[in-house]
Amino acid sequence: MLHANLWLSGVAGHRLKHQLDLPLVSTFHTLARVKADTGDPEPQRRIDAEAEVVGCSGVVLASSLEEVAQLRRTTGPTRRIEVVPPGSSTPSSRPATVAALRRARPGRPPSPACARRISR
Repeated sequence: MLHANLWLSGVAGHRLKHQLDLPLVSTFHTLARVKADTGDPEPQRRIDAEAEVVGCSGVVLASSLEEVAQLRRTTGPTRRIEVVPPGSSTPSSRPATVAALRRARPGRPPSPACARRISR
């Protein structure tokens, strides 16, 4: 399983998902369209990338019910959103998230994988 945290990691995770045939779980925290609503616009490429990543993810993790509402309002309705409050144990330990991953990859167990930003 790949977990992408924020939109740029989502872009990398989206590519890796298809190259490695792994399920993708994504977390955004702040969406470009939500930032634009507050007067802080982001480039169109970010908006497009977020939509692609949400569409490709087996599960999207949100920190709160408000974030779920923002995801649904800005990226369209999806039933693949799970709430994992900050400070929770890892999402792979949550039965609902594991079940969602299994639905995204029937017959194949979740496989751990990690991609992180490397400082310059």
